[in-house]
Amino acid sequence: MDTLQSIVYAMMHGVTALYPLAVKAHMQILSELTHWPAPNSILLGALSLGSASALLFFYRHDIVSIIASTIRCLITWSKPNSLDERMIYYIALAYLLPLIIGHYLPENIIEFASTPVSIGVTLIVTASLMLFVESRNKLQKNMSHWNFKDSLWFGLYQSLIFIPGAERQAGAYMATQLLHFYKEAAFKFILLSLLPLFTYQAYFNLNEVSIGTLDQSVGLSKLSFWIATAVSFFVSLLSINYMTTKGLAKGILKISIYRVLLGIGFLVYSLTKD
Repeated sequence: MDTLQSIVYAMMHGVTALYPLAVKAHMQILSELTHWPAPNSILLGALSLGSASALLFFYRHDIVSIIASTIRCLITWSKPNSLDERMIYYIALAYLLPLIIGHYLPENIIEFASTPVSIGVTLIVTASLMLFVESRNKLQKNMSHWNFKDSLWFGLYQSLIFIPGAERQAGAYMATQLLHFYKEAAFKFILLSLLPLFTYQAYFNLNEVSIGTLDQSVGLSKLSFWIATAVSFFVSLLSINYMTTKGLAKGILKISIYRVLLGIGFLVYSLTKD
């Protein structure tokens, strides 16, 4: 994969992996339409590393406070009472059900859901569901109202991560709307809880890779790796900033319309590719 291709994938990841836009679906259709190679594990690790770094930078004060509060509770053996003291447990609990579901989910279901027709239908259905649950949100809760029950429900919906076309961000957004959270609180928890996932993906894809010896023989050069990481970082940072400011007031309508159009594109492609 050359540098230009890695840059395009990085820009795509920096937007679609943070918004409920189905990052896997975008990468799949780009690869098939352009006949580019699909991102290999090294590039995926670079993209995750860049997005994780962006989240870490943007929420650095919150993360430091959460870690310090958690350590203080552990050292003093005190019950976690404040939101910062409980946040790490909320995020950990939100990944319990996805881990269980991912372990037992049959591989043939994932393969069936990865076909262009399935992705197209899933994109359209989830777009409709996101609009519906947003319209039913009574806007009653802020971050201080988050509890362990909310984390379990959140985890159940973010299990859509295993279904291309739906994916994690759409499920996470639907969960926060069904739980009646204000958008500011919803986006903050969605993004904070995304940091462990990106961190794990970066580690999983890169833990056996010697970055200093990368070259085209393994599918990505060292230069392309660092450029892709940097592009993913800056585009992710712009996406986070927009999502937590202007994105709060705009709702999900435009994103849902885009998902429907993308879904139709997948269906048309599935009919014409042969």
